[in-house]
Amino acid sequence: MGIELFEYKPEWETEFNKIRAYLEKNITDYMDIIHVGSTALKDALSRDEIDVDVVIESINNLPLLVKQLENINYTFLGSSNIKGVYDFKENNDFYKHNLRVVISGSDGYVKHIELLNLLKNNEGYFKKYMKLKVNLASKARNLEAYAMGKDEIVLGLLKKYDNKIKIVMPNFEKSLVNVTSSILNKYGMHSKYKPLVSLKDIKDYRHIILLVIDGLGESIVKMHLNEKSFLSKHYVDKLTSSFPPTTVAATTSILTGIAPGENGWIGWSQYFKDIDKNLFMFSGRDMEENDHQDLIKEQVGYTPFYENFLGYNSEVYPSFKEGGAKTFHMLLKRALKETKKDFYTFTYAYWDEPDNTMHDFGPSSKEARMVVRDIDKKLEQMLSDLPKDTCVIITADHGQIDVLPLIFEKFSDVNYLLDKPISIESRCANFFIKEGFKQEFKRLFNKYFKNYYKLCDKESFARDYLINYRETNLDFIGDYVAIATDRYFISNDDKPFKGHHAGLTSMEMEVPLFFIRGK
Repeated sequence: MGIELFEYKPEWETEFNKIRAYLEKNITDYMDIIHVGSTALKDALSRDEIDVDVVIESINNLPLLVKQLENINYTFLGSSNIKGVYDFKENNDFYKHNLRVVISGSDGYVKHIELLNLLKNNEGYFKKYMKLKVNLASKARNLEAYAMGKDEIVLGLLKKYDNKIKIVMPNFEKSLVNVTSSILNKYGMHSKYKPLVSLKDIKDYRHIILLVIDGLGESIVKMHLNEKSFLSKHYVDKLTSSFPPTTVAATTSILTGIAPGENGWIGWSQYFKDIDKNLFMFSGRDMEENDHQDLIKEQVGYTPFYENFLGYNSEVYPSFKEGGAKTFHMLLKRALKETKKDFYTFTYAYWDEPDNTMHDFGPSSKEARMVVRDIDKKLEQMLSDLPKDTCVIITADHGQIDVLPLIFEKFSDVNYLLDKPISIESRCANFFIKEGFKQEFKRLFNKYFKNYYKLCDKESFARDYLINYRETNLDFIGDYVAIATDRYFISNDDKPFKGHHAGLTSMEMEVPLFFIRGK
C-alpha cells in the first residue's frame, strides 16, 4: 500500500529538456512546451515521472497536433477528466513521462500552470501541498486513488481560480410555458401547466402586455443592471427557458403554451425527412433559398394562444416584420396604444435586442451593457406611470454565454461519419450518422468533446429534454444530440459569434420575470 515518492533529481530537468527539444523538431501549431508537476520544483517530493504540457491556443489546434504526435510514437488517449486536458501515452526511449496537450486558459491550464506558479512563489502553499501530498501517498491504495486524491488537494489550493459552470435543466413548474398558463388562467382557459404564483394578480387587470426581450437572461440582468434599475425594482421571479434555450423553441413555447417537444419547434434549423433537407424554421427556406413554408405549416403549424381569446388581441414586432417597429421606444409606444381601448386587451410584444449585440460582441461586453441599460431606461420612461387597469409582464426567451468556436470540420475523423448536415443549433447539435458507424461516432465524439458537450442518443434526448413530446416530432431528431455544457459552440465561420445560447448552462437557461403594475 502507498505510492513511492522521490526527492528531487536534477536529471528530471535535463531529461525534460531532451523531450522538449524532440517535440519542438516534430510538432507545430502550439504555444509552449512546459515542465509541470512536482518534478519541476526543487525540494519537492515526486513520483519518478516527468509531466510535460504542450499548450495550444484552442481546441481547434488539437486535430493537427494529434496527427503529429502519433507520427512520433505517442498514442492519443483522448480527453481527461479535466476540461482542456488531452492525454497521450508515450511509446519511445525517453525518460518516463506523461505528455498532455492543454488548452490555454482552460481548467487544466489553471490546474497545471497556475498551480506550478503558486508553489514556486509561495513557500506556505508549497509546504502545505507537500504535507498533504505525502500523507495521501502513504495511504493511497493505487495510482488511480492517488491521482483522484491529488486532484482534490489541487482544487482546494486553487479555489480562487474556480470557474465552474452551473448546469440547469428546464423546470416546467416555473418556466416560460407557465407564463402562458398564467395568462390563459386569467381568461378562464385550460392549460396542463401550472400558472405562476408570481403572476396571480394579473386577474385584476383589464389590459395586459406580455413583452419578450430577446436574450435578456437572468445573468445578463445581474451583470449589467444594479438593484436600483427599473427592471430590478420590478423583478418577481426566476424561471427557466424551454429547451433548447433559443428563440425558435422558446418564443414558440410562449406562443403555443406547450414545450418544444409538443409543438415541434425545436431549433433554428430542423431536418424534414419528406424532402431530406434541413429547413430554417422562421423563414421556411432551405440552404438553396427554396421556400417550404407550407410544409412547416402542415407538420408543425400552430395558432398563437391569444387568438383564441374572446376579447381583443394584438402583436407588436421589430422591423424584421413588415411594418414592424424600428426602435424599442416605438415598439413600446405601439404596445401601450393598444391599452387605450375601451375593452379588454392583450398585447404580445417582442424585441430582438440585446441578443443581436451579444452575438456580435459577447454578453459581458461594454456594447451589451450599453444596450441593456438603454432598454432599462426606455422601460422606465414609458412604463413608470401605467394606468391602474394595465399591467406589463416582461421576460426573456433565453440568456447568453460568452463562447469559443469549435471548428467541427477540423475534426475530420468525426465529421466523416456524418450522414447529413448538422441541424437544430450549434450548442444543441443534431447528428445523423452513417449506417454502421453510430458506436464509432460516439467513441470519437467523447474522445474529443466529452468535457464540453453531453452526447445523448435519440431516446434519451426525447425522454429527458423533449418533455411531453409528440412521436411525430421525433422525426426531426437524428441518432445523437450533443448539448453544450461549457463555452464551445460548433462553428465553421471565419467570423464566429462572441456570445451564443441553446446549451444547458445557467447563463442560457435562466430567465427573469418582471411584473409592472398600473398605479
